[in-house]
Amino acid sequence: MDRGRRAAGRDLDSAIRHVTGRPARADERERFDAYLEQLLQWNRIHRLTGLDDPADIVRKLFIDSLLFLPLLPAARPIRVADIGSGPGIPGVPL
Repeated sequence: MDRGRRAAGRDLDSAIRHVTGRPARADERERFDAYLEQLLQWNRIHRLTGLDDPADIVRKLFIDSLLFLPLLPAARPIRVADIGSGPGIPGVPL
């Protein structure tokens, strides 16, 4: 993993801790990493977002999406419809 991705990962961990009040779980990080890889792959073909740097995607899309998390009901599981979100932001990270 390059330095930019490590820094972005630390930013994401910090944002998750700030929004949820707890450290990011390993499964959450794995899902964010997998989503990032898929987004980068498909973005090359379909230009889903104007961002192509992993650190920018984490900082400008993933972390911004987490800001909605406190507005959702605490009881899980929940169903959410994210209509017309293009690359899945903010729905997929939530």
